[in-house]
Amino acid sequence: MIILKTLLFFLGFSSLFTLPVYHGFRIYHLFLILSFTTSIFFIFIKKISITKNELFFFLLWVLYYALTMIGSVISQAYFGILSSQLFIITLLTVFLSYKIDKKNIFFFLKGFIYSAAFTGLFNIIDYIYFINHKKALISVLFPKNLLGENLEHPLTNLTHIGNNIFYRASGFSWDPGLTITGLALAFIMINENLVALKKMSKYILSVLILIGIILSISKTAIITLIIYFILKLIFHKDLRIFYKKNMYISALSIVFISIIIFLLYIGLFVQYNSSLEGSFRHIKYFSSIFYYGNQDILHILFGYGYVGVGKFFNEHVDWLYNVPGFYFGKNLCPESTLTNIFFWGGLMGAIIWIITFLNTLLSSNKSFKLLLIAIVLLMFGYNINTMWFNYIFFSVVLLHANNFLKRVKYENIY
Repeated sequence: MIILKTLLFFLGFSSLFTLPVYHGFRIYHLFLILSFTTSIFFIFIKKISITKNELFFFLLWVLYYALTMIGSVISQAYFGILSSQLFIITLLTVFLSYKIDKKNIFFFLKGFIYSAAFTGLFNIIDYIYFINHKKALISVLFPKNLLGENLEHPLTNLTHIGNNIFYRASGFSWDPGLTITGLALAFIMINENLVALKKMSKYILSVLILIGIILSISKTAIITLIIYFILKLIFHKDLRIFYKKNMYISALSIVFISIIIFLLYIGLFVQYNSSLEGSFRHIKYFSSIFYYGNQDILHILFGYGYVGVGKFFNEHVDWLYNVPGFYFGKNLCPESTLTNIFFWGGLMGAIIWIITFLNTLLSSNKSFKLLLIAIVLLMFGYNINTMWFNYIFFSVVLLHANNFLKRVKYENIY
């Protein structure tokens, strides 16, 4: 069993390493395959049982997997079929390792936290290197054929703040959005004691992660952490609001739903007049769900698969196609996971996301509610359809399936 736990830890630790990459294959793919095959081996030698809630969860997401495959074929975005395979392998790895031992999930999460801290440390070194050499450190660590750099993904990320130009440290990636979102979630996991860590380790890891986020100048991650701290300060306890005898909704659940509604409508009040207004474009993506009815019935039901969502925006969203200069190329999607979940598997896939999210949120404890709120905020600003994102989300859902979220003793998990 120690072999599986070790593999899951290194799967978590490698999950934020978008680079190096060779023909789409990354380090975490290796550990995912090893973790998956090892889980299958242990399933055959250990008797397990599956509850009705777990079976329902599993079948529901297998259906979602099928929907994304159909969507990829309908939209002719066939590369999305590969993304669907990564999705199902991740789902199976989480589910099987969880059934072998529920605490296996926390070995992945612990590895993920150390990955975030290592990325934070790398960002510090990277920033110092850029000051002296005016280029990203990652560009000299690996051969060019392992960097995946192109015109859309330069390794040196610069941003303007006022009249000043700042370098954005991106970790082992060409885009802060692929890594810094993970740092924000890891910071919250540490702060909420979701994984057992020694007091000094918590302090050191938190500082490294926080500095890494600041050096990335990720507005989405920074705003998410600010909102997290505000909610944590306001809600010392997750207050219950009763609307019938013995029936209630928690205050944090109301906050969650309110945030969703706010993000959905804010884009309607933002003007997009130039392809250079990338931030405004990102804000308006989620509000474009109001164009949903403009699609044909097949796309409404089955969507576009994992890489075909850009087609919807090119063809049906007038605020985008009426402004020249920006067009979604083949296999590109909006940088907003919160938007994409409504299109990856169509309306049926979106319903699966909504049911799972709300069911988990309404029944989980305060710490996991805060984590889920943070996930939604990060989903709004970035397209984080990554292995680690799916792994963390499914972990929370599975732990919830047997109310493990409320009764797990984190101090016993190492």
